[in-house]
Amino acid sequence: MDPRIGSLDIETYGIASLDWDGMPSPDQTVYHPRRSLHTDKVPYSHQIYTCSLTIPKVDPRPVGGDWNGDLLASLVPGDTMVFRMWVPDDVKRLVRWLCHLDTLIFKDGLFDICYLRRHPSIANVLNGVRHLLIDASIINFLHYELQPEKSLKDLGPLYGIFSYEEGKTMREGHVFPSATSAEMHSYNAQDTHNTMLLVADAARRIMHDFNVSPPSGWISPLGIESNSSDHKLTPYSLQYFSDRMWTCIRMKEAGIPMSRYALADLEELHQSNADDAALAAKEIGLILSGPGSDKSKREWLQRAFEQIDLLTDEDGTLTIHRILGAEYPTVLSHPLVEYTKTGKLAIKDINIQMARLLLPADHPHRTVFDHWTASVRAMKVISSYTYPLLRHRKSKTSKGSPQASVLLPTTGDIGIAYPSIYIVPSSVKDAASTEGGQRQARPSFKDPSAQTFPPDVKKCISSRFGDAGTVLSFDLSQIELRAAALLSGDTSLIMEYSKAKPDLHTQRAIDVYGPDIVNHPYFKCGDMTLDPRQWAKRFNFADLYLAGAAKMQATLLAESGVLFPIEFFLNVVAQRPFIRPGLTEWQQRLLKEAEFRNHLIFPFIGMSRTFIRGGELNKPNEIVNFPVQLFGAATLGRIQHHVSRQMPSLNDRSPWGYMFLDVYDATYFDVRHSHIDQLKGIIADAVTIVATQDIWSHIEDLYGRHVPLTYDVTVQKAPLHKEGRRTDEGTRIPVAAGSPCSGGMQTLWDL
Repeated sequence: MDPRIGSLDIETYGIASLDWDGMPSPDQTVYHPRRSLHTDKVPYSHQIYTCSLTIPKVDPRPVGGDWNGDLLASLVPGDTMVFRMWVPDDVKRLVRWLCHLDTLIFKDGLFDICYLRRHPSIANVLNGVRHLLIDASIINFLHYELQPEKSLKDLGPLYGIFSYEEGKTMREGHVFPSATSAEMHSYNAQDTHNTMLLVADAARRIMHDFNVSPPSGWISPLGIESNSSDHKLTPYSLQYFSDRMWTCIRMKEAGIPMSRYALADLEELHQSNADDAALAAKEIGLILSGPGSDKSKREWLQRAFEQIDLLTDEDGTLTIHRILGAEYPTVLSHPLVEYTKTGKLAIKDINIQMARLLLPADHPHRTVFDHWTASVRAMKVISSYTYPLLRHRKSKTSKGSPQASVLLPTTGDIGIAYPSIYIVPSSVKDAASTEGGQRQARPSFKDPSAQTFPPDVKKCISSRFGDAGTVLSFDLSQIELRAAALLSGDTSLIMEYSKAKPDLHTQRAIDVYGPDIVNHPYFKCGDMTLDPRQWAKRFNFADLYLAGAAKMQATLLAESGVLFPIEFFLNVVAQRPFIRPGLTEWQQRLLKEAEFRNHLIFPFIGMSRTFIRGGELNKPNEIVNFPVQLFGAATLGRIQHHVSRQMPSLNDRSPWGYMFLDVYDATYFDVRHSHIDQLKGIIADAVTIVATQDIWSHIEDLYGRHVPLTYDVTVQKAPLHKEGRRTDEGTRIPVAAGSPCSGGMQTLWDL
């Protein structure tokens, strides 16, 4: 029987000067099939030129067996076939092979699968049900996540397993004369052959390099009591990443629906605010844009810092010593202040906020920095979000097509943004100039960067179903704190989460400020600029990452516009071992494990982080951050998978709902009103499965303790717009509460 695993790769229209009909083939500037249709004007039928398939000489699995690292390491490429996608018989043969195979190997497979699924004969086969997906980028990442080389063209020579003819790769700008070129077909065949070689080689490296047993009596803080390799490339690990890929394919194909009218209104509002702020600043003497603006800004910063250095408290103490610490003689000597590479004072938001918040509210120069802040933040929304979504990216230095983020039109007001999604750091495709991804477990969205949408931009997300639909989201309640409770066994955290209505942030506020803080007029108002409970929330999360006093001071300043004295944060740090003794002890064990192994590996999933002695990433906060963030992201990913299995098929032409966005601890859906209750039930079932039968339950069993897993569901009450460029009430979209334009910020002088 033929092996049931194969390596697959496609070549799209950008690879050749002419298509198979002899017509000119456009450059490929975008890497999503819908964007190729809209931006590059290439119909679906002409987007894929060839598809190569390499079959191994032997399928090493026993009958009914699952893949693991040893089996992948034994793969040897056999026959390779190249299918011409304009030849009907070739397409039929490819479909027959896809029906036969149960495992597909790719290199950056989200690209290949999304394009293949636009082919009408292939979509029914590549449906998320039949195939386990193994991506060479993920396998290589599991071996060494810091590997700077990511393309086949770099990795082959690096490990001495294959090479390409110099000057003949897409990355080097080589374009073949025609889609019918035998040289191009050979190039495609090389890719699938070499991808299988890379997977086998990376699997061997993993099984060898992680084959390290801990010393006798070693108690691992992550439950890795045996060889690290025992948790790499297990059947569960391979299934986890395959399911993650299929979930990302669902979100990538769904796209993010947004109201173009709402975005246009928002842009107009922010532009007006920015213009007003710039005009007001100019009247005072600060030039915010145009000729002379850099010099003017730097002079105002320098002048403000010099004046702040002279400020004193009532007892005669220098104000900067109380706020920033006595070891810093001037503001400019403080590590929070940023400089350019040439040593000039940087025109960065952190410097602007330092000047703004260290100046007393009644200081004559304070108004200058208020206007400056309002202008900068308004223009940030425009340049980073509304302009790229409505038109194109403004930055000429950005990689990829400037059209990559633009909303594609549908009917009516709604446009769809089709992002690039990265499961691990990688390029879209070897020939692409865009790269993305992160070393954490969560997927990364680019073009647009939807995971960082400010609240007022996020409000522009609106249902593609119009009045018949809505946006629904669910988010895991304090997932990283719950993950830390389960992993560390900290009694204070576990006891709090065992309550029917836990309120960890209120308790921390009491610990920090005293019991009377609950009577604060803005307590629990939810506004980060006003609410002491919100500040206490940041302290709880800072515990997880061992954030120091200076880091906490900078973070609270950036997120809330509040600047407390350094002594305040030193006291918060000093409280940790007493408030979270179990967490503190577990973190110390993590640091020792990272020192012994030079890496940490998370059980079951097999993801690891390398910590090189003396390296930039070998910092305590990076080490303790890794397992907590990974566990939270993996938990959400498994819930998304179980939800996806119960949602309409990927091939459903009229689905009742779409899963379209992952934002750290939340997932967003576009759903018809008639199916809201059904989706809520699916989410509830998925959370239960993960809590009782999947990764959360596995970790509970490993550690022998229990922490409840809870979540919240939010349903958008009504469509954002009904008529024209107005909200339901006929007014402009308001600025989000607490934004620079709303006047909600405070400083230490106001508190």
